Amino acid sequence: MADNTPPIELQIITPEGARLKTRVDELTAPSVDGDFGVLPGHRPLIAALRTGIVTYRVGAEEERVAVGPGYAEIAEDKAVLLTHSFCKAAEVDLAAAHEDLREADAALLDYSGDPGSPEHGILIRRERWAA
Repeated sequence: MADNTPPIELQIITPEGARLKTRVDELTAPSVDGDFGVLPGHRPLIAALRTGIVTYRVGAEEERVAVGPGYAEIAEDKAVLLTHSFCKAAEVDLAAAHEDLREADAALLDYSGDPGSPEHGILIRRERWAA
């Protein structure tokens, strides 16, 4: 960082434990109300996360990781994201991801139940994660 502003401590935690713990200069995360950005000194915030990409920057280096639905809490230059799913780009098997997306799309097309049902929600979450 160019100034003396302390970095943000970013933690991404899944049921398996802490998957990422690092200090970042800024981050962007997906919420159910749209993406939000966080810089040092951000006001306290609690948000519901949706499946998507968390982008964070350390110096000039930008990193991206995928997260599933969950919650984010931002307070006192600390960002804690609680989610059921987490994946680094290097961990993605592209062929398997394409196949998962194809299967999830097919399952959604074949679904004949209530669009507001829990089963439909599961299919949508599966498709979003595969995408």
